[in-house]
Amino acid sequence: MSFKGLNLSIKMVDALLKQGFKAPSKGQIKAISALLRQENLLYKGSTGTGKTHAYLIPLIDSFSYQNSSLEAIIIAPTLELNQQIANFIEPFISDFPALTYNLFNAKNKRMSVSTKNASNTKILISTLENVFSYIESQERKLNVNYLVLDEADIYFAENYFSILEQLVNIIKPRQIVALSATTKNDIKNKLAKLVSGKLTYYEEKNANANNLEHLALNTKFNDDVLAIKAVLNIEKPFLTIIFASKKEKCREIYRALADENYDCLLFTSDASKRERKNLFNTITRENGQIIIASDLFARGIDLKDCDLVISVDLPINSEFYYHRAGRAGRYLKKGKSIVFFNENSLDKINSFINKGIAFKLLNLDIKNLSYKPYRLKKKIKKEDPELTKEIKKIKASYSTKKHEKVKPGYKKKKQQAIEKAKWYYRTRKVKQKLARAKKNG
Repeated sequence: MSFKGLNLSIKMVDALLKQGFKAPSKGQIKAISALLRQENLLYKGSTGTGKTHAYLIPLIDSFSYQNSSLEAIIIAPTLELNQQIANFIEPFISDFPALTYNLFNAKNKRMSVSTKNASNTKILISTLENVFSYIESQERKLNVNYLVLDEADIYFAENYFSILEQLVNIIKPRQIVALSATTKNDIKNKLAKLVSGKLTYYEEKNANANNLEHLALNTKFNDDVLAIKAVLNIEKPFLTIIFASKKEKCREIYRALADENYDCLLFTSDASKRERKNLFNTITRENGQIIIASDLFARGIDLKDCDLVISVDLPINSEFYYHRAGRAGRYLKKGKSIVFFNENSLDKINSFINKGIAFKLLNLDIKNLSYKPYRLKKKIKKEDPELTKEIKKIKASYSTKKHEKVKPGYKKKKQQAIEKAKWYYRTRKVKQKLARAKKNG
């Protein structure tokens, strides 16, 4: 289906063609159709599948440009993602001259590009924390048609949901749009309580699954920087993002690589808002070869040419991992997500595998700059010598000489005797441990 078949205006179809968009994705078809029917929407789609345009297109096409009222509030968790959404709006302004937006934060008050008059803003883009400052600054009550929650899973967590409820009660939006690459089961129920009217749920299967390869590399307790340099030499990527859970680790990696003249940038929450804005502009404009970042950078940031993500550690849960990995392999391009592990973190790797992440386990050979097959080591259980001796005695008592008649059920009785012995020695061990614990207070 083309955009022409979606009941969009000729002006919008022409604007999309100018931007190089010829046909919508399956998710965009579902989302645009639902929003044009004035339905609420919960859209779960993998990263890099065009979720932002899925809501911007119908909203921009539906606005009433004859009046100056604010029509949509878009909430996103970071300043960088807010800026990116604004960048997506910009190309539409030449075809929709009355389209204005306001990038708002509580300190700068407003950063509106296409109008000097704040009252003419059609779209407000803000974080959830800052949007209340904007509402307080307005002399008149807001009549908002659309509330968009980008990276929506964040706002339905316990610590944010009550704040979200307050916002909905204040602005009373006609339609709510919630989008994320990861959503938990309770989000649909919580959203249903907030909306009035029909709620459409659409889950897009991972469109990038075949383009993104997941590797877990056993670094054998080698230094992370040595492992990173080896991977960069093996993969020879165009653009790499290196994630670490702690800011201190990010700084350590950045200093080590910068000292060896790697072309790299550091992106963490330690930077001021101005510094982060400048960094983000540099990254999107110049596509620096290596970006070292905390999980702040994992949410929705769109770098089309990123072909490698390295996680020097595993994040707190699989949802965070999906957001990290989703920076690579976007727009149906090939990409790799590589995670470092060692024998101590193997259990966490396995827990992520059990949640559906198709890791290929390999050993990283730093010396020869290669990957080698990883084989799980079998854990050898230490047997209690007394138990081993007792089992031998039991087996000997049930053994029979050649041509001696075997008593009925002797195998079953022998096994029962062995199990009884095992139970006795196990319970004795537990009692001994409890006694020692009691003695040590």
